[in-house]
Amino acid sequence: MAKSLKKNIWVSLRFYAMNLFFLFFTFLFSPFLYLCIFLKKIFGKKSERLKILIMANAKIGDMTRISPVFREIKKKYPESHLAVLMLSKVKPIIENNPYIDKIILEDEIRFKGFFGALGLIKELAREKYDFSFSLTPTLLNNIAPLWAGVGKRISFISKYSPKSTRISFIFSNYKKEFRRDAPAFRQYLGLLEFLGIYNPNEKIEIFISLEAQKKAVDFLQKNNISENDFLVGISVSSGNPIKDWDLEKFALLSDKLVENLGMKVVFIGGVYDKNLIQKTMEMMKNDAVSAAGVFALNEVSGLIQKFKMFISVDTGPLYIANALEVPVVDIIGPFNIIEQLDLTGKCEIVSSPLYCFPCVHIIPSVYHCKEGHFRCTRDITVQDVFDAVLRLKKKHYIV
Repeated sequence: MAKSLKKNIWVSLRFYAMNLFFLFFTFLFSPFLYLCIFLKKIFGKKSERLKILIMANAKIGDMTRISPVFREIKKKYPESHLAVLMLSKVKPIIENNPYIDKIILEDEIRFKGFFGALGLIKELAREKYDFSFSLTPTLLNNIAPLWAGVGKRISFISKYSPKSTRISFIFSNYKKEFRRDAPAFRQYLGLLEFLGIYNPNEKIEIFISLEAQKKAVDFLQKNNISENDFLVGISVSSGNPIKDWDLEKFALLSDKLVENLGMKVVFIGGVYDKNLIQKTMEMMKNDAVSAAGVFALNEVSGLIQKFKMFISVDTGPLYIANALEVPVVDIIGPFNIIEQLDLTGKCEIVSSPLYCFPCVHIIPSVYHCKEGHFRCTRDITVQDVFDAVLRLKKKHYIV
């Protein structure tokens, strides 16, 4: 345990040291970098295609919210070259997106460490991007476009970002404050005004492969689930303990759905959720199906679109379900849901507002309860969630 703690501390210190190093040298060389960009504008050869870089170090839920940005850019500039800088674990969410020309994985091994960061900047510089959009304000997203010679560098800024990141905002020449009182997808689209795109279509899209659709059909048939069954998907874990609900409550809720409403329950999750789902199912009196570890991230949307309802703590698959217009019940816990979900859509929010609510935001995320009580999730009862299911069913299905 002590060895692991020391390793984490060392990794954090090395990360912050590298950030400070890059920040210092960016300030030192910024006059030269600005001069290079100016000279390229005056004497450089213009590209035949508009080149746009989207920088989004986003999680699953956030990346689903970003999807309209790609479509709206291509709608306005169909011949443009659109690249996305992102994290590898989220790549399956957008790899089928037809509007993206290139995906660059920030956390590839070749981009690790000091020399890896230089390699990433070199690769971005090689492409000669005209615009960069930093949708997640980080130090790298703010300084890399300047080093890469991008002429128009657009970024969200936030007073809640770390100090080094706030300092680096100066290197973006177009800025917009990221707000906590408006949906993120609307704010992402709002940045496109710097590209001359106004009144964009806000529809969020998920692109499902034929293979994923077939795998979902085969899975349901194997588990004796027909199209006439009222199929409910449930995700029991968010990967963030501050947002998680008790497994026993999920078990009691699932039994109520089966016994009182005749629904069939499918638990979804990754390989690491298998044990949690198994424990939940062992506490149930009725049968349920586990899809944990069966579907990869680029396949799970094929199963989710088959659900008539999805119930979850606030986690990535819930946003996939919402994008696919599957009615969702979101047990939000401490999260500021205004930033993520379009509350006019097919959703019911279950929360237990307290004096400290909300404490989890997109910027920054929080992984521990500052008050130490975790009541925003613990106070939510099985009946609270069941009532939300009834409201949602009444709105969208014949009772």
